[in-house]
Amino acid sequence: MNLSFPKSFQIKNGQQVMLVLNTNGQPNESWRRWLDEPVANAFGGLIMDVASLPDYFDMRNRKEGLSLFASVNGIIIGERHTEPLDNFLKLMTEDHFETYREYLEPFIRLTKFAVEKINHWITTRNIDVSKVAHFCGLAIDPAYRSQGLAGLLVKESIMHLKSIGYNYIVVETTGNYGGKIMENNGGICIGFITYEDYCNRYLYPKINDHIGYSIYVIDLSNK
Repeated sequence: MNLSFPKSFQIKNGQQVMLVLNTNGQPNESWRRWLDEPVANAFGGLIMDVASLPDYFDMRNRKEGLSLFASVNGIIIGERHTEPLDNFLKLMTEDHFETYREYLEPFIRLTKFAVEKINHWITTRNIDVSKVAHFCGLAIDPAYRSQGLAGLLVKESIMHLKSIGYNYIVVETTGNYGGKIMENNGGICIGFITYEDYCNRYLYPKINDHIGYSIYVIDLSNK
């Protein structure tokens, strides 16, 4: 099995796609737009204006060499962004939530729900957090969706993370498709809330399209 990068793959439309490691730790300039567009649709367009969050993703202290870019003819068309889980957990504080509440209100309670479930999993199984990666964003250029690229990025990311010493991956999904990709790659759901329950509990307007919000764990010892 080839675990080195770059790698070349042919996607469904016949084009050759190159997968390369992200060597600076930061998302490409289109990443936030690609990531937030389908999520914004799910929340009725009420999600943040990402242009008003210039430092939100930058402050995450991404670790270089964990994330994968997909490119065609040198142009980035997709990204599976990854960070150490302890980066995510250290950032998810009340001060952080208050700073971004104006923009991220729909996600704050969901994120708290995720942190609760993740911490329960860690403590009950005595998990070494330094060996856990966090999938923190899967974004595909709309022109290249439905080509199998999302599944390819996830699969190759899993193999890469295992090869550099990670034991688990934790990921939250906000849509049906993302959950199916995780399950197809061995993901086990450790937490789930339906959007109907979420809206009823927190009096939030109806959320479109998706069933609910899930937290998955992928055990890399099975890979």
